[in-house]
Amino acid sequence: MKKPLSQNWGIPKGKVASGLSLSDNAAKEAFEEAGVRGMIQPDAAGSYRAMKRRGDQEVLIEVSVFLLEVTKVSKIWPEQATRLVRWCSAPEAIRLLREPFLIDLCRDLEKEVMP
Repeated sequence: MKKPLSQNWGIPKGKVASGLSLSDNAAKEAFEEAGVRGMIQPDAAGSYRAMKRRGDQEVLIEVSVFLLEVTKVSKIWPEQATRLVRWCSAPEAIRLLREPFLIDLCRDLEKEVMP
């Protein structure tokens, strides 16, 4: 039986792969989970803590957030069968997201684009 897709909105995240910088890990996760590639910022925009399910347990993780300017959207990517990707505006993202840090980041990005 196929696991149902989560209805929670968020950003790609995953285990840190050794041999890659944190920003390169973020770019790798963005491709694996959302099929996007682009220019990743070398420094984190910030971080937050979240609960993540690992097997039958929930563990507290620290999520570093890196901004990625998307230059390519792939038609095929590793997790497309288990992920729903949807583009939206910053105001819509603010309504859909639950994580306060991500909401504030969207507000800040919206101000930069639409001063």
